[in-house]
Amino acid sequence: MSDTATPYSVGQRWLSETETEQGLGLITQVSGRMLTILFPATDEVRHYAAAEAPLARYQLLADEQGQHADGWYFRVIEVTQQHGI
Repeated sequence: MSDTATPYSVGQRWLSETETEQGLGLITQVSGRMLTILFPATDEVRHYAAAEAPLARYQLLADEQGQHADGWYFRVIEVTQQHGI
């Protein structure tokens, strides 16, 4: 489960720990204690109570490699955070 001390922000990327087939989700709304996450890979939206959300934050670190949805690869050069993203 997610750490309830972790502030959720619109634009953050999260993985569902219980529905891994959903792929990488995008927080689209934070309203009080509720989160709305869009999972583009399945075009599904899920709503979670923030304190009980079975989510894991997805973050790449400097020098890690990622893959774009179009199939091309990239390497992270630097990581900075602004407003939780």
